[in-house]
Amino acid sequence: MILGCDPGRSGCLALLSPSGAVEGMIRLASTEREVWDWLEERAGHVSLAVLEKVQGFRGQAAGASFKFGQSYGFCRGILIAARVRVEGVTPAVWQRALSIPKRGAKSKAQHKAVLRGRAQEMFPGVKITNAEADALLLAEYGRRRGL
Repeated sequence: MILGCDPGRSGCLALLSPSGAVEGMIRLASTEREVWDWLEERAGHVSLAVLEKVQGFRGQAAGASFKFGQSYGFCRGILIAARVRVEGVTPAVWQRALSIPKRGAKSKAQHKAVLRGRAQEMFPGVKITNAEADALLLAEYGRRRGL
């Protein structure tokens, strides 16, 4: 199975089967222990985790940058501890591969709505929130690429 990992502020881990069925999701807003327990239960079935390569951005407050980096490090750390192969990919690369339009002049909220809509198209039987969309799309990117 393929795991998508969005380490953002309202991030999520999402697991897809080889056929593209959603096998489970957990939000990073859960406790670290809950996220670890969820991953540890499934790690033996995960062939790859696609982790979004993210970085702070100009104008972001120091505290927000720290939390962002902490979340990224937590995700990377638990994946390594669970012995899951990790591939990093930038948002521009995975979004282009899934034919998602560039953010351009759209606000962050509008772009998030586009991502959620695309994920909903790909997974019509699953009710998807903004928090889950990126992780599902990252997993789908990995599944399609056969990474």
